[in-house]
Amino acid sequence: MVAHSANNHIVPVNENVGRAVKSVKKKDAVVLEGYLVNIQGSYKGRDVRWNSSLSRTDTGNGSCELFYVTKVRIESKVYE
Repeated sequence: MVAHSANNHIVPVNENVGRAVKSVKKKDAVVLEGYLVNIQGSYKGRDVRWNSSLSRTDTGNGSCELFYVTKVRIESKVYE
């Protein structure tokens, strides 16, 4: 099952894409386009680094994907 599932964290390119992702409803036909990314920065004064997994067989901490979404299609509507 691990190789056929994923834990994606969505990072929208802008507010319009973010609103579109949040509007997805059950049974909607959805296509997301974008890139897997690594994120680094600071949070509450501490340096943080969060890397996307590039493996289909890993589990546990560090096995999620960070998906920088640049385009969303919900049914026939496109959001960029």
